[in-house]
Amino acid sequence: MTVVTLRRRMEIDPSRLQGTWLSLPSKKRVKVSGNSVDDEELGPVELVRNNNLVVYKDLFLLSLSVSLAEWSSLDGSEKVFWSRESGEVLQSLIPRQEIISSSFTSCKFSFYTNMRNVSDDGKWLNFPELIPSSSITRIFVRESYKVILSNILKDGGKTIITGTPGIGKSIFLFYLLNELVKMRRRIFIIYQPHMIYFDDRGRVFTVLAIPPVADMDFWKDDLWCLFDAKQQTSVDLKPFPYDNCRFVLSTSPRRDMVNDFRKGPPPKTFYMPVWAKSELESISCCFSHVKDWCQRFKVLGGIPRYVFEDTREASDSIIRAACAECNLDDCVTVVNLATSISEKSKVVHRLIHMTSQTPFTSSTVRYASATALNIIIEIKGQQARRSLRDLLEAGVGNPLVATLCGKIFEPYAIELLERGGEFQCRKLGNTKPPITFLKIPPSTRLVVDKLSSNQTPKRLHVPKNANHTALDAWIPGIGAFQITVGKNHDLKNMDNSRLKSLGDAANKIYWLLPPLLFNSWTRKKPQKVDQYALLIPYPSVENGF
Repeated sequence: MTVVTLRRRMEIDPSRLQGTWLSLPSKKRVKVSGNSVDDEELGPVELVRNNNLVVYKDLFLLSLSVSLAEWSSLDGSEKVFWSRESGEVLQSLIPRQEIISSSFTSCKFSFYTNMRNVSDDGKWLNFPELIPSSSITRIFVRESYKVILSNILKDGGKTIITGTPGIGKSIFLFYLLNELVKMRRRIFIIYQPHMIYFDDRGRVFTVLAIPPVADMDFWKDDLWCLFDAKQQTSVDLKPFPYDNCRFVLSTSPRRDMVNDFRKGPPPKTFYMPVWAKSELESISCCFSHVKDWCQRFKVLGGIPRYVFEDTREASDSIIRAACAECNLDDCVTVVNLATSISEKSKVVHRLIHMTSQTPFTSSTVRYASATALNIIIEIKGQQARRSLRDLLEAGVGNPLVATLCGKIFEPYAIELLERGGEFQCRKLGNTKPPITFLKIPPSTRLVVDKLSSNQTPKRLHVPKNANHTALDAWIPGIGAFQITVGKNHDLKNMDNSRLKSLGDAANKIYWLLPPLLFNSWTRKKPQKVDQYALLIPYPSVENGF
């Protein structure tokens, strides 16, 4: 198809229109030929000249001699309108013949040209061939994908898709691409090593050069630009006028990639959640050669790349190697979108994962798994115990510090209870009573199933189940103990009736707290339970730790 080039303030020679196909609002094509228009349905229709305008069916007016305002259409299929009375140009056709011939070529990559052949059964997208940079031909449609897709389509503008490396951000981009192709949107996808353009008529082009920023008719808000930052830098992103279209940037946490992108109109950011075991089980059929995926999930957490793809190393070895490369500060780093990318940060992501919950517009961090946390404590535990004061005081509000220090502080506090001695405590209530001392006799811990009335008086008991409701330990005749390093901690399913088996004078809860929290701790729900704050000093050489 020949597309005519019309430029602003340029007189047009009628001979240039000969043999050119243009489109009407009804989507029918017409062909200019001499003084008539060849209508695909009606045949030749005589053109009517009116004040230097060529008029066709009242709607279609083609100027042959007046100056034209610039307006473009990549494929020449847009409507063309003029005012019959004033000759004012409302819309005009701009040629893209030069750009198409030099920068857009017919796409030869069958994955993209076959996008309209993707089948969707509601749970899976099935592609005719391998998805780029993967070994799969299917996409499992996570519930989070649907939520994020809905918000992206509704809001438009700039969007960032981020999450832990290997979580499936690029796969989501192909899910989004498929949805946009079905909707016949104009799409420009940048996924190394290709740049592919889908027009709104179903045609697919390979783009050899990024259209210039000045081409405002290409870069406008009906264009969806999908940019995958894998193997890309901020320099690669810079040529794109991302404020002029609907731009979706898929990137791992990288400060260099998002700093400029976040300027101007703020982008909406979505965080990919880690995969649940049930989700990984759903896609395990795509990786039938990985027989130990359950064990890998238990150690490495819900990141598909680690569970199914990078399987050359044993899961324990991966965590131990990552822990050996990291210092203690690395092990409590709150990774986020503004984290700098480095070889060290790539290692940290194996230990610490970003995750999110509906609507996936904010994130938090957590350790890859309980097993990973235990390995960190095994390797870094002594250093962390010695640094407990610094970690807690510098890491207020850091969920990783709370988790790591909690795992270290609890066994340390239990050891102090076993040793016995006098502990500072204060009763919690509406007033702030003076500090008193609680005397605890030395005893050897006894591991039991649950709290009961026939247990040994004055002896420390700890539950076999680490998640025993509300209680971390108890001593019949003295009281029950709850250990925490976090500010927000309530007593669940606890009342005085459950504590009666400890003795009439011992139906009370002691909160075992580090110095950072001891003075500010308040009574927690349920308020009717008798509660005390009990000071556990930081580990030191003086107290034998």
